[in-house]
Amino acid sequence: TMDAQNVSNIAWAFAASGYPSYALPFLTQASQMFQNDPTSFLIQEQFQFHQVHLSLRHLLHDPSYSENVSLCLNSSSAFLDTCQQSAAGLSATEFQISNLQREVCHAMGQLDPISRVEMECVLDCGYSVDAIVTVMPGFSGNQEIKIAVEVDGPSHFYHNSHALNSSTKLKHMHLTDAGIPFVSVPYYEWKLLKSKSQKEEYLLEKISCPN
Repeated sequence: TMDAQNVSNIAWAFAASGYPSYALPFLTQASQMFQNDPTSFLIQEQFQFHQVHLSLRHLLHDPSYSENVSLCLNSSSAFLDTCQQSAAGLSATEFQISNLQREVCHAMGQLDPISRVEMECVLDCGYSVDAIVTVMPGFSGNQEIKIAVEVDGPSHFYHNSHALNSSTKLKHMHLTDAGIPFVSVPYYEWKLLKSKSQKEEYLLEKISCPN
């Protein structure tokens, strides 16, 4: 019999590798374990299942999976609601503002189209983002828009690589699925920008075409 940590790790691995449907039996098992003992899953494990939940919701639009996924999500709703609450709480307590993040956010605040920069924000989907910037009307439309900003430092990439790691790719996918406009600022791109004008041009291009 697998414990909560193993069930969580396996389900998350399937979601992170792009095969969330394979996580369905592990979600069912986790929900049953939670019913038997609500304290069986640590907060980090609940956060993993929240990410699994977001990945499974993406399959609701696929007729090949929608029925099975819907049944599983409905039967596991109590567990998943707890996981979502835990995810939001965990995100709110893990704020660590890096020097790179401060530099990028300060540069964002110097842009003419940006009226406001809010650092370290928790979104309704349970994720925290490094910042949310408010873009004034007239820059990319007639309405004010809010764009999430992710400053991706070395820990977001595989070692000695510019390839995003599975956790970060999963987060970006979930932000897109939630319809949240966001931009990613990779550390290796930012460090190539030497002048203020280069940084300004780079960030303006980013916010003009958010994901």
